[in-house]
Amino acid sequence: MKRVAITGARGRLAPGVAAFLGDHGWSAALFSRTASHGIREISSLASPAVLGEFDAVLHLGWSSVPLLSEESPGIEEREDFPFARALAAAVASCGNPPLLVFASSAAVYGNTGEVVADEQAPCSPLGRYAAAKLEAEQILSSAPRVCTLRITNVFGIGGGATRPQGIIPRLIGACRTGAEVTIWGEGNAMKDYLSVADLHEGILRILDAEVTGIFNVASGHVLSVNELIALVETAVGSPLLRVAAPPFRWDVRCSRISAAALQQRSGWAARIDPAQAIRQMARDTAT
Repeated sequence: MKRVAITGARGRLAPGVAAFLGDHGWSAALFSRTASHGIREISSLASPAVLGEFDAVLHLGWSSVPLLSEESPGIEEREDFPFARALAAAVASCGNPPLLVFASSAAVYGNTGEVVADEQAPCSPLGRYAAAKLEAEQILSSAPRVCTLRITNVFGIGGGATRPQGIIPRLIGACRTGAEVTIWGEGNAMKDYLSVADLHEGILRILDAEVTGIFNVASGHVLSVNELIALVETAVGSPLLRVAAPPFRWDVRCSRISAAALQQRSGWAARIDPAQAIRQMARDTAT
């Protein structure tokens, strides 16, 4: 059985990815900044000896989200870049280096407009978070075998209305409870939404095929915030109480992303239609 080290053990993605990979022939070890039962300390991955235990490293851990990055300037420089440098150097020092897979963000492209961005599109990050992801890509590119994943907006991770993760659970919870939701701008921001189930399958394909390079991971389904709201309102059967707020300058207004290169390289393609999945999420959370 192949072994994979996964960082970000206490984050949104890592536990689910580890469970999925465990069901598909991989033994996963979770790492975080603080060790605890079942979780190892992330700093140990800077040791070539520890890296030698693994066939792959899936670097999902990150210190910020876009809003936190803007509110805490320099957090990535303090928390993420030093580890990225140490990890890249350690992987390069291994006699048999593991595949290093880094979870970046499609936000590195900034606003794509009507253009569907492939991996050759120029990167024009709007905010600190996206700029930091792009810099981390460059740091980690010094490792011998690297796969960088520019991932779009992942939904379906779980947590529900009591522990919202992203806009979709927030909308569902607010429609059910009558709570107000602040909408940045006029709700016209359009982005690609990717099911976490499709992301899991994509990661598995990449690990199994030992894919290297830079690849977009996207569904190809673009929805505006207003379209998300309409889907949720219809599924729940209740209107959303909106509170308008000015848009943030760093929030991407239009992002269209192509995952054709990853499909050609690995055979992976997203299968889940976000609109259908959102309707099902709303039905599944009915009380």
